[in-house]
Amino acid sequence: STEPLLRQRLQPHINSSYSWEKLPFHSEEVAKLRKAAILIPLEIRDNDIYVWLTLRSDDVSHDKGNVSFPGGMKDEEDEDAVATCLREAEEEIGLAPSMVKIISEHIPMINSRKIVITPIIGLIRNGFVPIPNREVAKCFSLPLSRFLSSERYERTFASFYNVLKVQVNFFMDEIDGESISTWGLTAGVCRQVAVAVLQRAPEFPYDDVTVERPFSRLE
Repeated sequence: STEPLLRQRLQPHINSSYSWEKLPFHSEEVAKLRKAAILIPLEIRDNDIYVWLTLRSDDVSHDKGNVSFPGGMKDEEDEDAVATCLREAEEEIGLAPSMVKIISEHIPMINSRKIVITPIIGLIRNGFVPIPNREVAKCFSLPLSRFLSSERYERTFASFYNVLKVQVNFFMDEIDGESISTWGLTAGVCRQVAVAVLQRAPEFPYDDVTVERPFSRLE
């Protein structure tokens, strides 16, 4: 659970050559889609690796009450995806960019709202205390290993744009006495990062990720 080990395990899956203008699935149609970036904030604490997540409030225009990563839409002044996710993380949960070491940038993906999202993994310094804005009802952390556990886990399958059949994961947890479900894209990314970083397979059935290719869904 050290920064060099994180970099070593994520290095084979880094795709920094990809940008919003140079996507692996680039087309004229995709180029017109809106762009966004998310930060996957990892923290090494008590000899374990934690991931920080947010619970969206009722003051947002979409995905009310859903668990998500800090992040959001690209602004004109943002130089790249890293700049976008760091700016959004500071606005949403008070995470200063100086507290984050960027570890890896991964292949962008398109969500159900037809937004191209670039995942950025960052290691944050110990001692971070969230200061949520009005868009965030709660900011909390869970052990990364939680997303490999079959405890309080369910799954289903859904068609993506009536073309691709995808596994949808649901992880149920009690956070401050509140039952919270992490699912969809957020749960899928947490699962992929957990497989890559912890180098072991999930305890539950899966057919879209391996220890050798944890980000295969994005390739």
